[in-house]
Amino acid sequence: MCGPGAVRLPRGGRLPPPRYNPRVSRTVILRAVTGVLLVLACVSPLQRDLFVGDETKYGQVVREMKTARTIVVPTLNGEPYTHKPPLHFWLVRALESLFGPRSIWPFVLPSLLSTIALVWLTGRVARELAGEKSQAWAELVVASFALVWGVAQSARMDSAFVLLTTAAALFLWRYLETHVRSDLLLAAGFTAIATLVKGPFAPLIIAAIYALECWRRRRRPPVRDAVALPVLLLAPLAWLVPATMIAGRGWIEEIVVRQAAGRVVNAWTHGEPPWFYLTSAPAIWFPWILLVVAGLVAGWREGSPALRFCVLWVAAVFVPFSLISSKLPVYMLPSMPAAAVLVASFVARPDERLARFARAGNRAVLALVAVVGAVGIAVGPGLATRPEDAELLARGELRILFAAMTVAGIGSLLWDIFGRMEATPRNALAVALCFAIPMGIAVTVCMPLANEMASTAPLVRELTRLGVPGEEIAMHYTPHLWTREMPSRLDTVRHGGRDLLRSGPLPNVIVVRADKAADLGGNLLAYELRASVRMIGKRFDVYQHP
Repeated sequence: MCGPGAVRLPRGGRLPPPRYNPRVSRTVILRAVTGVLLVLACVSPLQRDLFVGDETKYGQVVREMKTARTIVVPTLNGEPYTHKPPLHFWLVRALESLFGPRSIWPFVLPSLLSTIALVWLTGRVARELAGEKSQAWAELVVASFALVWGVAQSARMDSAFVLLTTAAALFLWRYLETHVRSDLLLAAGFTAIATLVKGPFAPLIIAAIYALECWRRRRRPPVRDAVALPVLLLAPLAWLVPATMIAGRGWIEEIVVRQAAGRVVNAWTHGEPPWFYLTSAPAIWFPWILLVVAGLVAGWREGSPALRFCVLWVAAVFVPFSLISSKLPVYMLPSMPAAAVLVASFVARPDERLARFARAGNRAVLALVAVVGAVGIAVGPGLATRPEDAELLARGELRILFAAMTVAGIGSLLWDIFGRMEATPRNALAVALCFAIPMGIAVTVCMPLANEMASTAPLVRELTRLGVPGEEIAMHYTPHLWTREMPSRLDTVRHGGRDLLRSGPLPNVIVVRADKAADLGGNLLAYELRASVRMIGKRFDVYQHP
């Protein structure tokens, strides 16, 4: 007999197995993949130096802060550096005092920590604007945008900039919904700090979001919103005023006329046509471009104010930056948290007509990844037109990467076809896995090869072998040096233009990019060619006075 509180067993005397809860399991899977991607982003700094380009240039800016009379005005090659505000360099310089001058961590930690915070913040934005079911998806999507993930490992300030503009956009949304003034002031404060990180693009983005939202709401901006302007201007002016007093009028004119207005109207570098971001969209928003398009259409069509805010957030980055003369893929980074929220909302509640289009396109992408990997293994070196490219494609590291692409493409496609989730979430997870597997191989297996090709390590080895003090070395059209193994005597090498051999003492060693050697005229005739090295696909010649 059974008492009133007893559990009645079914026939056979066994309890049924617990019911499977797909939502809980799915969240665990999504966050596990997100966590793996973030961990992988922390691996590459263990095996590399600063890469040639902005990274080595920023390394030189930080190096010169050690001997500068003031850190208010950063310098490059002894001249005021006007391309970027100083906040990022101040932070790297402070971290150097903890990690040491030859550690890469002061340069990459701001990006890594900003990306981890960005993933968390994007999840919070998704939860607030698209619902709890979208949170884990948004975290995964923003972490697996190839551009976000790649910049997370760099010595750039873009990750911190995106984190700050995302926080500003979130508080702006809250203000437009609730009219709580503190939210507006917080939005202005985050925008001001972002301006000190990367310049006036931050207020441009937030002002564009604000203007588009006012248009959508058919709301004229009230005069009371001007209270945000003092907060917005306070931090930049707190730097600009003393910096102008130190560097002079020419410095502020360079910032305002050439760096700000010049990039907008007539860029001297990175100039591209207005349709650049449209034609480059598959690469910029890889691997989520098809779901981004579906999310944009569905988000606006659904009519939810929160999702339409995200659509306008993307537009506030895409449209102004398409009209600006200077263009780079990283300029689209501030749109990616909003795009991740739209993708997450769409995957959680898909429009079936759009979803069929996105799933079919994503399956084609998965198959293409597998085909590219298989072709790379089978005939990769034979496709190269230059001997050095054929030699590179035959390297074991790249063959492992091609194999990983093949496995990832086929495995993800099979999961997409036979997996247990609903069709659209299953397809989206297949896309994320197809990205994560090759990227894991790239940072663990291929990074030493990438470091040899993209850093100044080959040149540093040659100059170290010569044993010449840095002050006796002159460099023309040559990247700034920075490696973990670089001797301190190379900190003082000179960089210069055509008058390099006519200004200052005659150098013992000259390094020049091979195609720019003619700039130095007959002066090189007094030197002997000691070595040639290849960096970033270019040849650099090392000459020494006999």
